[in-house]
Amino acid sequence: MDAIDKKLIERLQANARESLSSLSRELGISRSTLQDRITRLENKGVIEGYTLRLKRDVEGVRIRAHLLLQIEPRLTAEIVDELGRFQAIRTLEAVSGIFDLMALLESSDTESLDKVVDQIGAVSGVKKTQTLIVFSTKFSR
Repeated sequence: MDAIDKKLIERLQANARESLSSLSRELGISRSTLQDRITRLENKGVIEGYTLRLKRDVEGVRIRAHLLLQIEPRLTAEIVDELGRFQAIRTLEAVSGIFDLMALLESSDTESLDKVVDQIGAVSGVKKTQTLIVFSTKFSR
């Protein structure tokens, strides 16, 4: 990956819908060369995909929380597999410290969030949880 690829990725992260014409002008390369670079980055797995972000109220999401989980290490694979079944979990990450995993939960209300936190806490191998409610997002990239 060269400097142009890095700049291209930076621009696509800022706005994946930016036109190829605009990107090619900004990067100082032809449109066809730009398209070839994007295709190469996709084929190599550097660019895994493109996504759409909606306003939370459009999605019906009114509350978000980070859920920290302390788990039985020998059951990690099974726990991760089971947590993958929860639609409320948007991301699940392994973290350092006294907790092993951190999940980002999204829900329409506190009652639904409480229910899913209880269900996650009941998963075999989950020893302890701590919920951190998100009041507001200051910025997101």
